[in-house]
Amino acid sequence: MIPARLVWLYLRARLAGLAATCLLGVAAATWFLLGLSDDRLLTKLILIVLPLAPAAVIGASLRSPFGETEVTASRPLPPLRLGHLAGLLAVAALALAAANTAAPGEDFHWLLVRNGAGYAGLALVGGRLVGAAASWVVPVAYGMFVVVAPVAGALNRDSPWLWPLHPPAERPAAIGALALLLAGVAVATVFGPRAVPDEAP
Repeated sequence: MIPARLVWLYLRARLAGLAATCLLGVAAATWFLLGLSDDRLLTKLILIVLPLAPAAVIGASLRSPFGETEVTASRPLPPLRLGHLAGLLAVAALALAAANTAAPGEDFHWLLVRNGAGYAGLALVGGRLVGAAASWVVPVAYGMFVVVAPVAGALNRDSPWLWPLHPPAERPAAIGALALLLAGVAVATVFGPRAVPDEAP
């Protein structure tokens, strides 16, 4: 059993409260923008791009100020990491689901949640690859690829690599996003973020 005080200190060190507030703020801004949009293409672009922000927040929240002191502590870190991520992911999912209600019709139902889940998985993997502070680079690079690739003719919109563009009812896209999320959570829980200069693991 992990003492409640240790959980509190762990979450406080990672600014979990600030991260949750940012997630709610991003969802509120997304809801507002979706409510203003009366153009189908603009609405879809919002649903593709704006979930990158919660993913960046979740990836950055992996950062710890304690470095080796925390890594060598007697208490195991994976349960704390898992609880931390589960909480932030739950806040993000609920907030994005609420924001998605501003999108018109069933054509866009659950797109924010699905895309946010996949991007969050990429951010968590990115935390291991490049460190927590730069974890946003991985989902943002992929998100820009998704937007640009069909326009440049590099890939057809139906390509499985462009799952954020697919309809919400499409099962392979949902499975792909969920697989990315689970992979990211597993990597972040077991290994934590990569230690880079001037950044604690």
